[in-house]
Amino acid sequence: MRRRLIRFLLGGLYVGLLTLLLIVHVQGIAGQIERTMASVEVFLLAFPTMTVMVLYARMKEQSKEDGPPQGTGQSKITSVEQLKERLQDCPLTRREWEIAWLIYRGYSNREIAEEFCIAESTVKKHTSHIYEKLQVSGRKEFREKVNILAFTAL
Repeated sequence: MRRRLIRFLLGGLYVGLLTLLLIVHVQGIAGQIERTMASVEVFLLAFPTMTVMVLYARMKEQSKEDGPPQGTGQSKITSVEQLKERLQDCPLTRREWEIAWLIYRGYSNREIAEEFCIAESTVKKHTSHIYEKLQVSGRKEFREKVNILAFTAL
């Protein structure tokens, strides 16, 4: 969340500085009418750029909320509580449940580390414990197992 906000703020700062730079250069244009036209053009360029930034940020956020692709007829797991219900026989710690949820939603180890403000190596350690306890070998197999359990729970 913080990383997305920082990226968005840095992008906004970049567009703002670029706009300011263009305005300063526009002031060097000789005639008043030309300066006014150039200023309008600068703002017309800045507006679509900001719009694209906002749409990109929303698209990235939406893709994380959607979670992994679901097959036909499978229920969509929308919370960590539902994940716990599907894997109720698995003795995970509180942190492992949180990380398992983010793995299910498609986060990378780096994104999980940033989300919890922990080292990426710590995430790898938690991930290996989760896989060991669930007797799976990787993310794909983890998601398949969760989806199969979700489907059989219907």
